[in-house]
Amino acid sequence: MLKLIIFGVVTLLSSIIPAVFGQQCSVGRTLQYRDPRGVTHNYLFSWENPPTASLELDWDGANSVCRRHCMNLVSLESAAENTFVKQHISSGRKRYIWTSGRKTGQSWTWTGSGVGIGLDRRRSDWSHTGGAGIPQPDNRENNPRLEGYNGIEESCLAIFNNFYNDGLKWHDVACYHKKPFVCESR
Repeated sequence: MLKLIIFGVVTLLSSIIPAVFGQQCSVGRTLQYRDPRGVTHNYLFSWENPPTASLELDWDGANSVCRRHCMNLVSLESAAENTFVKQHISSGRKRYIWTSGRKTGQSWTWTGSGVGIGLDRRRSDWSHTGGAGIPQPDNRENNPRLEGYNGIEESCLAIFNNFYNDGLKWHDVACYHKKPFVCESR
């Protein structure tokens, strides 16, 4: 619980400090979306923004680009927001993208907002399959009993676009892979 509180304070300060100290945000092509709660979100889809259109970065690199735009990697906290982002992935014909989802210990969190991510498939969008043919998250790259083992923790959340014939679904992935990304500000 203390880790979550500290994370929330750090997240809040990281969004306030640039405004107080006059940090300049990079300009990018963003889209607005108003969620069912009435909150307006701004999104930067890396492949739709000319300066980032050809970038495929690891999770830390993608997160750094988002921070330069005074944004965070996307946090998908509602079914409607998840659908909105997945529509852009599909129309952009992207095979996969990074989100702000990260695993710390045994818990998953949207690092952009500090909100926990459940594992219940009825309230989340984890895939029923993956590279090992078992439900996500499976930590396949760090499980010596599974094909694809390389000893690296799968601690980042990506959306895959029918990569395993499963539709647009969430997958746990090792953070070193290079992917397009979606940034968000609220």
